[in-house]
Amino acid sequence: MNILIVDDESVAIQGIIDGVIWGRLPVERVLTAGGFAPAADIIRTEPVDIMLCDIEMPGRNGLDLIEWTNAHRPDIVTIILSCHDEFHFAQQAVRLGCMEYALKPIDPCVLTELILKAIQRKQDGNSNERYQAFGKAYFRSLADGDDGQRETPVSLAEGVKSYITAHISENLTVAGLAEAFHFSPDYFSRLFKRETGQSVIDCITEIRISLAAGLVRDTSVPLALIPEKLGLDSYSYFVKRFRRRYGVSPKEYRSKNN
Repeated sequence: MNILIVDDESVAIQGIIDGVIWGRLPVERVLTAGGFAPAADIIRTEPVDIMLCDIEMPGRNGLDLIEWTNAHRPDIVTIILSCHDEFHFAQQAVRLGCMEYALKPIDPCVLTELILKAIQRKQDGNSNERYQAFGKAYFRSLADGDDGQRETPVSLAEGVKSYITAHISENLTVAGLAEAFHFSPDYFSRLFKRETGQSVIDCITEIRISLAAGLVRDTSVPLALIPEKLGLDSYSYFVKRFRRRYGVSPKEYRSKNN
C-alpha cells in the first residue's frame, strides 16, 4: 500500500510520519505533497492507495483535491485531517465520499487505526473489482460461445465458490453474490444452476458444512462456536445439516477422527 500525505505545513507532515505506528501497517511507501498541484502530479504518476489530506492549503483546498481525485482516481481512499471542527466542511467531506473527517491534533494510535481501516476498505474494494471483472468476463465468454455450444473459458462456479469461502462468516445472499459478480439476481441464479446443477443457497450451505467438518476434525475449536464462525444460523441447524451430510453429529465426528 502507498500513502500520500497532503499538507502545506511540513511540520504537520513530519508529525504524522513520526506518530503513525508504521510497523502495524502493510505500507510500502509514504509520499508527501504541500498542496493541490504537487498532490495531483503524484496521483497522476504514482500508484497511490490512500490519501491523508488537510483542508486549508494555498490555492485550491483539500476538498477540491478530493473532488479532483474522485474524478481521476476514484479507487483512492481519502481521509481528511483538519483543525476545523465545522459542520459544513464535514458535510462536504461526506458528500465527496471521504472515509473519515478527523480533527488535528490526532492521537497516533487513533490515526494508525484509521489507516488500518482505510487499508481494509481499499482491499475490499480491490476484491469487489476482481469479482465484478470475473462476472463480466464470464458474461463475455457466454456471448462469444456460439449459442452456448463452445465450452466457456471461465467457470462461474469456481469464482462464486471462492468468493463464498472468503466471506463465509458473513450474511451471504443471492442478491449480494449477484451484485459482487455484476449480475442481476435472477440471471445469476439461472447461470449458477445451469453450470452446477444446484442452487446458490445449497452451494453456500454445502461449503459451510464442508468447512465445519474441517474445524471439527482438525481443530479444538469448541463445537458451539463453529456455527458463528461459518455464518450458520444456530447450533441446532448446524447439527442437523452436519448429520445429514456426514451421518453423525459433530461431536461424534470429532470423536471418530481424534
